[in-house]
Amino acid sequence: MSAALLEFSAEGLAGARTDVIACRAGVHEGMIFYCFKSKKNLYREVLRRRLAESRIMIEANAEDNFAGRLADGYESICGDADYVRMTQWEALGGGKRKLVAEEERHSLVRANVTQLRREKVRGTLPADADEEMLVLVSAALRAFPLAFPQVTRRVSGLGPIDPSFRRRW
Repeated sequence: MSAALLEFSAEGLAGARTDVIACRAGVHEGMIFYCFKSKKNLYREVLRRRLAESRIMIEANAEDNFAGRLADGYESICGDADYVRMTQWEALGGGKRKLVAEEERHSLVRANVTQLRREKVRGTLPADADEEMLVLVSAALRAFPLAFPQVTRRVSGLGPIDPSFRRRW
């Protein structure tokens, strides 16, 4: 999975090569097709695991407030810059095609929205807050420094995973 994540983040789904993934993983390329049947299914599995980790984090932090989850999410994503790059490759495709693991992604968004609705009921978020927009904004706040490190450096003078930047963030 690590070898696949590295290749998909470097080249995107379309440009990734299974022979490179196999070489990095120390396996014969045929093993990838034996286990996953296709490059797209391998990509789906890499995503499925990342989305499952995110889901676990949401459920584990169910009682945290929005700001706390935002900070925890940034810390988590700093350790997973390759995932950010994978999603950037998808964005470069124009967003017109159906995404791999689209239902799993939508389920994760619904879980986030549900958690924000619970916060509104507890009174920790304004009653008129738009949960879907908060999910979008929080995703942007977490991913932007890693997706655009040059802007992060220009604004803060620090790289996005620099410990000083992470404390400030």
